[in-house]
Amino acid sequence: MENLTAITNRLDSIKEKLKSEFIGLDHIIDQLIQAVTPWCTMASSQRRPLIVNLWGMTGVGKTSLITRFMELWDNDEDVIHFNMGSKNFMNDMLNAMERMYTLDGKPAVLIFDEFQHAKTIDGIGRELENPVDRMIWQLMDNGRFSFVGNRRFHPDIKTIVVSLELCLERGVVVENGKVTEGWGTLCEIMDVDDHFRRNSEGNIDKFVLTKDQFSELYDCVKREFPFRVHLKDFLLQMDGAEILAYLKKVERKALLSQNLDFSKFLVIVIGNLDEAYEMSGIISADNDPDLMYEESKKISFSKIKNALSYRFRLEEIARLGNVHLIYPSLSSAVYRSFIDRELDEIGIRFREVFACNLSFSKKVKATLFEEGVVASQGFRPLRSSIRYLIESNLFELLQCIPSQYESEVLVDMEGDDLTIIGEGQVMNQKRLHLPIREAKRRKQNPEYSAITAVHEAGHALVYILLRHRLPKILSIASSDQNKGGYMGVNSVQFFSNKDIFIRELAVRLAGKKAEELVFGVENITEGGELDVKIATKIALNAFRDGCLNEKTVAFESKSKGSGRLLPDPMETDQWVVRQLGKGYGLAGEMLESHLEAFQAIVGLLLEKRTLDADSLALGLDEKGIDYKQLLEVFPRAFSYSHQMQEFFDKSLQKQEIN
Repeated sequence: MENLTAITNRLDSIKEKLKSEFIGLDHIIDQLIQAVTPWCTMASSQRRPLIVNLWGMTGVGKTSLITRFMELWDNDEDVIHFNMGSKNFMNDMLNAMERMYTLDGKPAVLIFDEFQHAKTIDGIGRELENPVDRMIWQLMDNGRFSFVGNRRFHPDIKTIVVSLELCLERGVVVENGKVTEGWGTLCEIMDVDDHFRRNSEGNIDKFVLTKDQFSELYDCVKREFPFRVHLKDFLLQMDGAEILAYLKKVERKALLSQNLDFSKFLVIVIGNLDEAYEMSGIISADNDPDLMYEESKKISFSKIKNALSYRFRLEEIARLGNVHLIYPSLSSAVYRSFIDRELDEIGIRFREVFACNLSFSKKVKATLFEEGVVASQGFRPLRSSIRYLIESNLFELLQCIPSQYESEVLVDMEGDDLTIIGEGQVMNQKRLHLPIREAKRRKQNPEYSAITAVHEAGHALVYILLRHRLPKILSIASSDQNKGGYMGVNSVQFFSNKDIFIRELAVRLAGKKAEELVFGVENITEGGELDVKIATKIALNAFRDGCLNEKTVAFESKSKGSGRLLPDPMETDQWVVRQLGKGYGLAGEMLESHLEAFQAIVGLLLEKRTLDADSLALGLDEKGIDYKQLLEVFPRAFSYSHQMQEFFDKSLQKQEIN
């Protein structure tokens, strides 16, 4: 074994290599190397398996990072991978026990991927029974357990034993593994057809076991005999009584439990937890990666543990330990770096074929970002977009370049056309299929733009007034067929009280209120349907949670409850309607008292279609609206820290008076 200094140096080298290959995961890679170092250095002295958990959204590099680490580590340890999302994972687990027998007491690596599917409780807290789960959790506890072969997965040797025993009782003689007397009796008892036993020369192979019986026997003893021929040579040295005795020994052994020691294992648990990553369900291409990234950074160790409690028993969560690597979602900078790296690789590969140096314009990279980035789905959609839009089309476009041409070639975009430019001249071009861009264009008619601009301006103004900050992005050019526009904001509130709760409802309902204000109550569109549903859900949850409903008791939905809390009382609907009314009224008050600012935002949206915080601030200034003043119009939310300080100051004053 390598000395500790050499192993440490190897791990440092692996760490740097991983950081060069995986964009935006430096912090996770540092944590991973730190987590596995005890196993890498002293696996042979472990008394329990080392368990490392990786949690994150799809496509952020969990499985690929572990796979690449094991490739770089490249020691002699076996690596066994289970996909817990597979319908056959139980069979895979039991079948793999044959291989795992050979790892008894040895260092090895077990990878449980898609672990969220291995849940042991359902959505309402009822336990799910699964015998394989017991094996998994026992392994994670101390790495030692007794395994008894399940007859459904182990050959039934008893039938072979009974058949051979009957043959011998009726005069069948076996020498050197072959029948020398009573062949007809054996054929009758074992249902053997001579025709299938004859070779090309017409001779009969009188081996004592049929082909199926031999295969079943080999499945039971292949740990002892690596190849079938070894088992057959072994049997060909025995007479009938010896073969029968051996078969009975195999039968007894198959039914006995065996104590296995996997305490030297490194166990890697990989999974997606929707309960912790609520944003993972948003699959719109409009969603801002940076906003999602900021939200994902707030996911704490405690939130992961709480999310696990919806799927696993508490004692099982304890067995997963406290080594949890929490992946953030990918930021815009990471996606852009990924695009740069992929295009560089394309340039290298295509230079070998077309003998020209490729460079890619900012327009190409912007198009790939627009068409390929779905913030909740990681690198996979972007990678496929790059292959579809760039690789396949470049192969066609570059064939027009003369073979002797070895100059610099610029790959650019002109509108929707991918163009090849050499020496300042367009050499070839092709119209691309850009579904995201086309979806945005379809919504640029005057009627649609008018409705969406009013709706989104309503959200934006009420947000500015009540939240005292500008939205990060505001757009009426959504690619989502279910919505016309969208507003992206940074979530910074870690708590809620009644005031904040009503403000949130007001922001949610402001789009509908804006439509009512401009177009009239009879002309409100269905565009605010989702807003109303979300606001209603927020209010329902607030009532059921028991903190904002003035009752100091928690309730649960009658249709989705587990029976652990009181069911919704009759007044739920009335309370929710009152709160929604307060939020809707507050939104109307804000809009009606700031019509000039509202009109300015509508105008900016119609003109620019998409605004970030800086362009919104600049646009308002140009229209004569002091946006900084808007930020201070409405009273700020209650300050708990200030109130606490006043509480202490009053106490000090009383003490001084006394």
